[in-house]
Amino acid sequence: MEGVKNIAYFIYILSLIPGDTFYGDLRLAQSYFLIPVVILYFVKPTLKFNRGIIYPLLFIVGLATFYLLLDFKGAVIEWYRIIGNIFLLIILPEMYKNRSKGFIFIPMILIGLIPAVAFYMGFWELKLEYQLRMSFLRHDPNILSYNLLFGYISALYYIQFNKAGWLKKYLGIFVISAVFLIPILATLSRTALVAFFLIFLVYIFFAERKKRYRFFTLIFALVVTSIALIKVANNEVITALTERVTETDNARKGFMDAILKVTKNNFFTGVGLSNFGNDKWRINNGFFMYSEGVIYQTASHNGIMDILMIGGIFFLLAFLYVISFPIIKVQRVKKNKLEPDYYFDRFLAISTVITFIVINLTYSSYMSKTAWTAVALIYIISNKYSRIKKVIA
Repeated sequence: MEGVKNIAYFIYILSLIPGDTFYGDLRLAQSYFLIPVVILYFVKPTLKFNRGIIYPLLFIVGLATFYLLLDFKGAVIEWYRIIGNIFLLIILPEMYKNRSKGFIFIPMILIGLIPAVAFYMGFWELKLEYQLRMSFLRHDPNILSYNLLFGYISALYYIQFNKAGWLKKYLGIFVISAVFLIPILATLSRTALVAFFLIFLVYIFFAERKKRYRFFTLIFALVVTSIALIKVANNEVITALTERVTETDNARKGFMDAILKVTKNNFFTGVGLSNFGNDKWRINNGFFMYSEGVIYQTASHNGIMDILMIGGIFFLLAFLYVISFPIIKVQRVKKNKLEPDYYFDRFLAISTVITFIVINLTYSSYMSKTAWTAVALIYIISNKYSRIKKVIA
């Protein structure tokens, strides 16, 4: 049974690499590969909840299901996306909490490493030629860059818990950072660049326990950045990158105005799943673009605000609490001598949550299976800190 479970998990992880748009517009296909994992979970369920997380989980599931029942036909897709990710958060930590860190995180590294290797082998293509933005397997460049980010976090964590000597460790950090940063630059994703450097800063101040090494790490960061820029250094790419960083996005400003108008009138209840997923509702409320003279609906490009619009402020707070709960568990144990990996685990939890939130500030990725898988895995790491706290007490 364990061997079958391992294969099912690995196939699911590999299905995240091509991305949703590779399979079609419904964005459900990644979940097809999760079905064997779900079935295997129910063969021998071990469902246990920390009391601190059960109530927000029940609230999210309950409110989303209530809106589904109000309009099943119009709400089922949005309900499936939300509940599917919550369920992912439930089953993966319970199925793999006793597995080795290598088993858990090497597949996550592959989510970012395989596209990165494909970049260096010349398999990426121009996605948006007028911006020189590149992609792989028909990804949206933003989503592709987020896969790279979660692979980068997992790779940094993996090299840390293997406890290499300082020279191997810093050489590893140098190589890993360069390998992931250069493809991220090729996507020209501004949010991904911000998230990348936030991850590195979190590493410096939360994973590196020896303060005298922090300055050395910062120097490494400058070297890596310089090499990455030299790698892509031609006039067209540098110009495109500069324009992406400095450009004013009037469409997103319009979306934010529309978000404020919708949330002002629906702050506590939200608009519901069926309205939010309806094309006409989006167009009527300002969430649209023009293409060759044709108007079409689009997302708000802000996943955090999407959740607020769907279910209101308490729905959003429940989501944020569920996402941040692993940080709360780890932070309760201050500089714990009983757990030598404390600093690395803290880095993993904080960097994963920060990346999840940052990418949702400028893109509607709250339904991303890759992002929710990363959050599910930090639940596995954080579970042990409840036990440790009891030992200390």
